[in-house]
Amino acid sequence: MNGRPEHGADPTDRLSNHSTPGPGATRCSGIWLVSNDARCQLGPRTGIRSGASSSRSRTGTKHVATAKELAEAKKNSWIRIPHFDYTPSERLRFFLSGGQPHRASERADTPERSLDDQLAEIAQEVTLRGEAAERRRLDEIEAARQKRIRWEGAVKEARADAYRVRHFEAQEVAWRHAIRLTEYVSATRTRVEIMPSGQARSEAEAWIEWAAARVKRLDPLNTPPWLPDIPEPRADDLRPFIGHWSPYGP
Repeated sequence: MNGRPEHGADPTDRLSNHSTPGPGATRCSGIWLVSNDARCQLGPRTGIRSGASSSRSRTGTKHVATAKELAEAKKNSWIRIPHFDYTPSERLRFFLSGGQPHRASERADTPERSLDDQLAEIAQEVTLRGEAAERRRLDEIEAARQKRIRWEGAVKEARADAYRVRHFEAQEVAWRHAIRLTEYVSATRTRVEIMPSGQARSEAEAWIEWAAARVKRLDPLNTPPWLPDIPEPRADDLRPFIGHWSPYGP
């Protein structure tokens, strides 16, 4: 606002008595502001802003239109004659925005108490809001850390399940394949048994012996089951097993 008294100093300059900057300066390391209608952010992590400004207020005197104003208003319909006269006020206002309010967010000079006498309460309000903002920031950091721990646990379990499921399904496929091969080897052996003795039968029996040994190695039921080592899976391998979690992060 442009409310500067016609005589005397800017009312916001009163606060410069509490700090060392020159006229028109703004000190963000504290809450004392010396420039007219100044604003200051009290730390990027708190989200709290403060400001000081001089204000304009009604004098309480009804405006008396001048002859020139009456003539201009008669000539131009868009001209409005004000009802009250406005003059700069000597009062200083201090405000806080952001953070969690504990007491007042705005203070000003009053006939009973000047703003200078309220500086202790202002400092306390800034401190309380800053401490609350810092607690909230730390709580958010801890919540994010706990969320990542849960995500890492879910992903670790999902990785193991994803691979074990694939391994389990692969063994079932191998078992059914071994059954079919066993049936084929058995049928072949029956056919070879009725062959006459000679080189052809000997070669067929050698082949059957090899095939039977091969099927035995292919059948997963011929070895004890075990939990396989878990390699790093792809993101798409995890999706069916991690519920609402993303495979890329929490």
